[in-house]
Amino acid sequence: MGRSRIDLFVVGWLAVVNVTLAIFNLVPAFPMDGGRVFRALLARTRPYGQATRIAARVGVIFALVFAVIGVFSFNVILLLVALFIYGAATSESRTTALEDLLAGVTVADIMTPDSRTISATSTVAEFVDQMFVDRRTEFGVTDETGATVGIVSLQHLKDVDQCNRATTPVADVMAEEPLTVQATADAFDTLVELGTTKTSYALVEEDGAIVGILSQADYAGALELQRGIGTVGERDQSMPMTGAGDVSASWC
Repeated sequence: MGRSRIDLFVVGWLAVVNVTLAIFNLVPAFPMDGGRVFRALLARTRPYGQATRIAARVGVIFALVFAVIGVFSFNVILLLVALFIYGAATSESRTTALEDLLAGVTVADIMTPDSRTISATSTVAEFVDQMFVDRRTEFGVTDETGATVGIVSLQHLKDVDQCNRATTPVADVMAEEPLTVQATADAFDTLVELGTTKTSYALVEEDGAIVGILSQADYAGALELQRGIGTVGERDQSMPMTGAGDVSASWC
């Protein structure tokens, strides 16, 4: 009889916990399910990006409320939930803002054309001089046939002692298998892909040939240009962002 009461208590306790979690999940605090439903309702009458930002702000408000309640009630779980909601809501808002700015933009629109290259046989010291001349921190590396075989950047200098720069060839420090993306690829999707790798640049390929280099600096210049022009919704999508890579050169 005692065992039956214990089993009944455990089942009842689990049921209460699950019902509580289900109700809590319906609170319109993004990114919980209730917040996502709230965003979907907002998106019926306004742009998706704006709906996400509003839902994210509401999520932040709920996070602050949960944090205050958690502090005064000494509830650690509620504090952790507040931190999760705040972090997820702000992250989603930033991501959506980036996606809006880069909507309709391809890699070819913002890349730096493959005009800045250096020979694999050049020394690291010559590479340093070239960076100052071109005001660029990454270069495509070409072999004796002129084919691009890798990328060398400022970060590769860390592996070379300053005394050895005049004798160390670029081929010894370059990235031999850098990330390669298509010129027609979506700029935002490529930015996400760059974020999952340890590198901040990629080679851009078109019809089997390397036509440019894409870096975080190119994105910085493109985003600054977009903010200056206005939101993507206000920009004429038929006008590509030609020359955005050149604008980013001033950021290096």
